[in-house]
Amino acid sequence: MVFVTSVATYFTAHITANGLMFGKDSGVDVHYRSYSGTAGQVTEHGLKLIGSTQRAVFFYDLNDKDDEKDNHTLVVPQAQIVSIEVPE
Repeated sequence: MVFVTSVATYFTAHITANGLMFGKDSGVDVHYRSYSGTAGQVTEHGLKLIGSTQRAVFFYDLNDKDDEKDNHTLVVPQAQIVSIEVPE
């Protein structure tokens, strides 16, 4: 039973990762405070939502900047999220 659960989890994670990496959805625009206690906001466009916990939201950034791949994971604390918008 453990084997079946492990294999199913692996394939589900693989399918989800491929969807994120190959841009099967348009992504979201995220507005968040750069650090706790500031009024200044940072806006990131086209992030892929990976998931969240009670304390943080995880995004994957697939944006190509200056002809150089800048793929990375962005972790934003829930308290710093201002808004998450899904473009039409």
